[in-house]
Amino acid sequence: MKQVPSDFGGTRNGMVVHWPKGIAKSGGMRGQFGHVIDIAPTILDLVGVEGGACDGTSLLRAVPTANRGVYIETLAPRLDRGWSPLFGLRRHADKYIEAPTAEYYDLTSDPGELNN
Repeated sequence: MKQVPSDFGGTRNGMVVHWPKGIAKSGGMRGQFGHVIDIAPTILDLVGVEGGACDGTSLLRAVPTANRGVYIETLAPRLDRGWSPLFGLRRHADKYIEAPTAEYYDLTSDPGELNN
């Protein structure tokens, strides 16, 4: 039984941004799904740099309902315990983990990832 979701792979990290002169809409919380690869495009967007060869999406322009899948990877099980690394994909409330035993979770009905 899974007690703590440990395979979010950089996708469940809160982020606080404070830049009163650079962010027009402030004082709110967004529920959109992001990834660590979105930080560089967001910073470039904030300072007005067009394009760039970055993966990811600026969180200023991301649409919360966008049909976007985000790659998940964590090598911590391999490096810390000698177990298998975990790879997966998260899209909306769907989460698939490629591991020795594949896992799929509907995070809307099973946010604790108890029922594979």
